[in-house]
Amino acid sequence: MTEHNTEQRTTLTDEDHGRWLVSTSAASTYLVDLDHRTIERVEGPARAVPLPSDTLQTLWSLDTCIVGASARWTIRNHGGYLGADTLWQYSSPVVAIVAAPKEDADD
Repeated sequence: MTEHNTEQRTTLTDEDHGRWLVSTSAASTYLVDLDHRTIERVEGPARAVPLPSDTLQTLWSLDTCIVGASARWTIRNHGGYLGADTLWQYSSPVVAIVAAPKEDADD
């Protein structure tokens, strides 16, 4: 039987650990992996202009992530997006922070 962690939080910080699904009021969900220092938008409506976190990115810092407010993070720029080495991004207001399922050992 697979154990599913249903831990919920109202705040997530850069000092926390684990994998978290951060859902926003715009129907986007981000997978924030604080152990592997990555972030990726894993659900949500198509965007007219894709943003860097629509693909797996290296997370440099999670600046703020609180239910009811916009989240903000800094990522390492893979692929030369806008020519900068690092980029920051805001989300729409966060509506939920839930522990993500554990990764399979075979991944």
